[in-house]
Amino acid sequence: MKTWMMQLFTGHEFDRLADNSQDAIIVYPQGYETSWNDCRTIANTPPKKLNLDDVGFTEKIIGYFQNKYEINSQEIYVVGFSNGGQFATRLMNEKPELFKGFAIISAPRSYENEMQCNNAQSPVSVILFNGMKDPIIPYNGGEVILKGKSYGHVYSAEQSVLHWLTASRCDTIPTSTHDFKNKSGEVTAVQQFFSSIETGKKISFIKMLNGGHQIPNKKFSMGIPSMGYVNKEVDAPRLIWDFFESLK
Repeated sequence: MKTWMMQLFTGHEFDRLADNSQDAIIVYPQGYETSWNDCRTIANTPPKKLNLDDVGFTEKIIGYFQNKYEINSQEIYVVGFSNGGQFATRLMNEKPELFKGFAIISAPRSYENEMQCNNAQSPVSVILFNGMKDPIIPYNGGEVILKGKSYGHVYSAEQSVLHWLTASRCDTIPTSTHDFKNKSGEVTAVQQFFSSIETGKKISFIKMLNGGHQIPNKKFSMGIPSMGYVNKEVDAPRLIWDFFESLK
């Protein structure tokens, strides 16, 4: 996805949140031909064909901002959507020590036998979003189909959450839950919170009952119909921001 599209899909909210805080830099890296070399063996994207070192590219970006702006290396976070979420998962596997927290949107974990990168299970803090009516990546797991092409298989959203709960040694019983309701009082999404006393990590999972393959937020009104419904009660940028703030 192009930089300007990510800004559009998030309703420019990350930009506004950073402007208001005056204490954050928002970076929108763009992968080669708008995609990333993630862990999937079957996702035949341009970076995958060329086996580009996108992990090294990410480290170079971090180094640039450390040198030029003296950013706090202990407060670096990653947000990824779809293929970007799959690449963020690769960073969770291979470079968890570089990041304070992660946010993964519409990108459940791939099957183990379809992953070719390091599959470490280090404790991490992560907030995950999945739409139960995602027309591209099935919420309950299975084959990922985009424009008639297969992009491999994924576990269900719940299985993906369980993987990170186990890796982070969190209790599988939520510490709390929160319902999101529309103007008619109907629940359209549920958020669960988990934590680990042992590792100090936090995990949050938001499932949108009506959500598609979209970034839920209140500002974006130009959703692509083939990607499903954009949930308006869940404000992903704000929730991600608050989750990252809770890790400090």
